[in-house]
Amino acid sequence: MESGSPLGAGNVGVASSAGEELANTVVASASSVETGRAAVAVVSLLRIGRYEIEREIARGGMGVVYQAYDRELDRRAALKIIKSGVLADAQEIERFQVEAQAAARLDHPGIVPVFEVGRQDGQQFLAMAFVDGQSLWDRVKEAPLEADEAARIMQQVAAAVQSAHDRGIVHRDLKPQNILLTKDGRPRVTDFGLAKLQESNSHLTETGQTLGTPGFMPPEQAKGVTEQIGPLSDVYSLGATLYCLLTGRPPFQAANKLDTLLQVVEQSPVPPRQFNPRIPVDLETICLKCLEKSPAQRYPTAAEMADELGRFLRGEPIQARPLSYVHRCGRWCQRNPVVSGLAATLMTSLLIGTAVSIYFALLAGQRAVRAEEGTRIAVETLESVVFQMQEKLQSIPAAREARKEILSKAMEELQKLSQMQVQSQRVDIGTAVVLVRFATLIMDAGADAKLGTLATAEANLQRASEIYARCSADDPANIKIRSDWAFALMKGADLAVTMKNPARARELIPQSLALYEQLQIDAPDKSADWTKQRSQLLAIKGDLLEMSGDLSGAQAAFREAKQLALSLRSQDPDNSDYVDLLIFGLEKEADVTFAIGDIPAARELYVENLKLNQDYLNSSPTDPIRMMSVSICYERMGDFESHLGRDAVALDYFEREFEITLQAIEADPKNQRYRDELRTAISKLSQQYAKLNRGEEAGLIEKRVQERLAKSGLGNQP
Repeated sequence: MESGSPLGAGNVGVASSAGEELANTVVASASSVETGRAAVAVVSLLRIGRYEIEREIARGGMGVVYQAYDRELDRRAALKIIKSGVLADAQEIERFQVEAQAAARLDHPGIVPVFEVGRQDGQQFLAMAFVDGQSLWDRVKEAPLEADEAARIMQQVAAAVQSAHDRGIVHRDLKPQNILLTKDGRPRVTDFGLAKLQESNSHLTETGQTLGTPGFMPPEQAKGVTEQIGPLSDVYSLGATLYCLLTGRPPFQAANKLDTLLQVVEQSPVPPRQFNPRIPVDLETICLKCLEKSPAQRYPTAAEMADELGRFLRGEPIQARPLSYVHRCGRWCQRNPVVSGLAATLMTSLLIGTAVSIYFALLAGQRAVRAEEGTRIAVETLESVVFQMQEKLQSIPAAREARKEILSKAMEELQKLSQMQVQSQRVDIGTAVVLVRFATLIMDAGADAKLGTLATAEANLQRASEIYARCSADDPANIKIRSDWAFALMKGADLAVTMKNPARARELIPQSLALYEQLQIDAPDKSADWTKQRSQLLAIKGDLLEMSGDLSGAQAAFREAKQLALSLRSQDPDNSDYVDLLIFGLEKEADVTFAIGDIPAARELYVENLKLNQDYLNSSPTDPIRMMSVSICYERMGDFESHLGRDAVALDYFEREFEITLQAIEADPKNQRYRDELRTAISKLSQQYAKLNRGEEAGLIEKRVQERLAKSGLGNQP
């Protein structure tokens, strides 16, 4: 809006001392050279219907909002009218009516309610509840919000937006200016002026036309691709609003509207933690998932975003990004620091003591052998002992700090050898190996501040690659050096994609791919290893292309990665690594195929992935870990079907997710992670029953759980 208060479109119903008095507005408008439309809109508005105009609150491109008094019901109201008044053209009237229809459909405590929609003397008007407070934009201008406060507010806003989506309404202009805060801090969504009624055939926004606020709109809206704008577009804007609350600025902002739109379409947002390192990693993860360029990579619904924020606020594991149980276990360990901390401390003391003792024993033995030979033995033993421990600890997220301490100790000892002026390729290679493992540890931990930043990981991988390049030039026939070099380059490319650095990723991927292709020729006996790495590298390439907006190229890369995994599995069907690789390739190809809009093909891929997971489970039907892999697959299928509006089919998948999660708990009763997953399954199932107006059955889910667990003798709480 363009009034004295910079509240934007979100001013609706908020009192502002900066607003001009109506009399001044009338005089200014009447004396203006450009009277016409603007003057007609205001002069006749000292009273409209039963509402007495008190003052202007806000003004925008299409409408003006006034604080008004309802004489009949003795209450304040916010009155919105078309700025051009009786001279409004057909499109302005239609857009105003769409807003009125949208707002009038909604009945949710988080949405500003509409009292009345009317017309008097040719003037359209919309009367809404008057919110005595401030906009979220005014609140964040004072200072960015604390993480918990931002998460609490956006959890409530996301729930309100889901209520609108459930009634077929997409807001299309969510931003801090359009969210009001009551005196007690409760958010209320307003201004449905750009709302889209999903069943409507209106052509108010034609393809190629861009409406909305650039810094908060999703790429599909910025490009004016009208047919792609839907509920997932609002999910993006919710994430953009959360980003603003945490950082004090929108995800994208430039000197002008056009440059901002280009940023929205072409660039990735700066991670919020780069502005404020105190922002929790999980909350940043939630925010950035909403801001994915591809709608298919965002939360499937606003309700799921609300659920995720709820998990964050309760200190529970979030579901965004890592679906593997390694990551989920890590979140659980954060919630159970006593148990996990004791385990990590014990392992750290025992393992480091053993490794370093062996190392120094061998180092002391150099007096009896040639220095070079002693160095080789020392480094190889250090690698063998320390890195075997790393492999064993890798599946235990609680031991990440222990892994860091082991690697730090290894690096110290390697540096001691360097300081002894022992010229040895083994020392260089050992250093490079430690650098890569350190970087991998940081990447796996999601840039945990205790382990190091992604920038540290990037520097480690760069240094390791330089060491490998130098050593490979000195010993070009050494297969091990070249394979380690290719792996370091691949990890660097993966990290570059994670850090939204496409130029760096484009540089590293071809280098790594060329090394693996040459290794395939020079060491055919290890063909399976090189094929596996190429499959992973192609998946990284797919991520890069998807991030850059080349969905067709990404689809081709994921498809090729999947084909390589298929070839490996055909040679060794029981190899779990190959099955995992194939599952990953299928999921990525399915997601990008869905984003392209090829719904039938995406469904086939999701179904194929589900069958693969089920077969994987059938080979070991009592394995609860495989049960949970199938459970997650059912959840993805349920989300997919729900997104397409096939609610009955989605319900069936959520029922299956619910059932197999219970089975996993029965197989491993002490696993708290499975019980956490059951809460998610219950939430999904309850929401789906509610969508189908089967609330009574939704209310019985908890009872079903209690009876099932009690029957199994496992307790009555999920």
